[in-house]
Amino acid sequence: MSASFSRPRPHRARLTSAATAGVLAAATGAGLVLAVAPAVAVPVPYTAKCVDQTAPEKAVPDALVDVDIQVSPAKPAYRVGDEVTVTWVWKTYPKVPADAAPNATASPEAADPPDAPAAAPGVVPADSTLPKGQIVVGGAQGGSVAVAGERKNPEAPAGTELRLTDMTGKLRLTAAGQVSLAPGDFARFTANGAAEAETRCTPVSPTAVSTMLTVEGDAAPPTAADTPAAPADPTLAADRAAVAPGGLVALNGTAWPAGAPEVSLCAADGGRCDTAGVAANTVAVADGRLTGTATLNPAAAPGNYTLKVAIGPAHKAVPVAVTAVPQTLTATPASGPVGTVVKLVGSGFTPGGTVVVRAAAADGTELGGGVEAPVGPDGTFSADLPVADPATAMIRAHESGSAATASATFTVTPAPGQIPAEEAPAPGTLSMTQAGTAVDFGGATLDGTAKTLDAALNRITVTDSRDGALGWSLTGTMTDLAHTGGSGAIPAGNVAWTPNCAALPGSSSEVVSGVAGPLSSTAAASLCTQAPGTPGAESGGTFTADAGLTLTTPEFAAAGTYSGTLTLTLV
Repeated sequence: MSASFSRPRPHRARLTSAATAGVLAAATGAGLVLAVAPAVAVPVPYTAKCVDQTAPEKAVPDALVDVDIQVSPAKPAYRVGDEVTVTWVWKTYPKVPADAAPNATASPEAADPPDAPAAAPGVVPADSTLPKGQIVVGGAQGGSVAVAGERKNPEAPAGTELRLTDMTGKLRLTAAGQVSLAPGDFARFTANGAAEAETRCTPVSPTAVSTMLTVEGDAAPPTAADTPAAPADPTLAADRAAVAPGGLVALNGTAWPAGAPEVSLCAADGGRCDTAGVAANTVAVADGRLTGTATLNPAAAPGNYTLKVAIGPAHKAVPVAVTAVPQTLTATPASGPVGTVVKLVGSGFTPGGTVVVRAAAADGTELGGGVEAPVGPDGTFSADLPVADPATAMIRAHESGSAATASATFTVTPAPGQIPAEEAPAPGTLSMTQAGTAVDFGGATLDGTAKTLDAALNRITVTDSRDGALGWSLTGTMTDLAHTGGSGAIPAGNVAWTPNCAALPGSSSEVVSGVAGPLSSTAAASLCTQAPGTPGAESGGTFTADAGLTLTTPEFAAAGTYSGTLTLTLV
């Protein structure tokens, strides 16, 4: 177990920023005039809470950093419409945690990581970490600026500074007045082999302003040669109108300016936007065309929202409903030997999405392979998955781009005739059970003619778990049916049966039904038989024995109830 501690950092005396400071000087014949100096960046010290996105339960020390926000070109004042480059300059860097070897996973936000060697425990390799961040814009103009650096850093052992590159981005000034710039969230993406881990850091309290800009009036009118065509209004569309928490939405649009898109989840009326409502996104712009996906936060509450994309002043939003339908998965059959094809049916998934189903061990480790299945408009899917690994204990289904998972248990059983190597077979038995003990032929009205009454033998189940090929037989004898009042009897031979026997699936041999005919009180009639097999041939299994029964009444007999006993013998 590890724990991290932080200590309060002393406040620094800050110079008055250039947006409000000036130099008073005497001017000949003109009294005093105010000369405005260019904006000056002031380092901002702050503490950020950091979370490993691939292992949120992992303890990550808070980051204690100092950041300057610098602007170029540097001017005493800017005009509305000016575009400036903002740079996040590290003055102090976050520290490398003790167990720095990352939990590698694919990250949709970072650029494709290089195939880097796996990290040694406690060491961040050289040129493995890409920084990204957000600069908070305030004052006369709101919003934020996405900034990014390069994947360049010296090797950093545990406990030392991780010297990240500075990060840059573009900001277009859209409002006159004082515009403030302050550091906000930042993240680092560390490559580990062909994958990478993401650590996000969020200020524990609002950060101070680092730079203040003075923005004046409207932009100077451009010359005819400099006047570009009016940009087209950007468009934005989503591939679905409803999605489960943690689900994925594909976005596309046209006429977007170049830049790093910011994707956020907003209220239905377009207000109260929060980038934390989107867990990850791959949205990018190339030649004016916007494409990519946005994965909603799994903790998003059900309700109606809008999904907003912004690049500088250009922004669009599309409505999206977060549904609360639980995801379910059923597996049929729920047990069987290796090679069993399991029918999987799921519900509550995002319509139009794709689901991946895989077998997993009892500890949740996925066992490889798997199949993909499309989700229908009603949120359901079906797929067939062959069980290939004897360690299978469950089958899981998850939607592409989502952390949500549904699972169903599955028990691997030995194939017929297989005995696990560590088990010794116990001596078997030959036994039978019957579904009931009484047979009722019903009643008939005697009128001087013979009557035929029908009934059925209660099913008998024979189990032969003896080792070998011994064979067996099941026979029956019948007593006369005696009048309960003592007034005569109906002979046993008036009762006949029609045997019907079968071997259940998995049995090692077949069974033969006896011949239909009358029963007797002296000679046993065959219900089922299984002949002994040859040496080395198994004859065990589970078998069912049924029979249709008929009773033929005499033409003349005393009225009343008759009863007899059918005795079944298994040898």
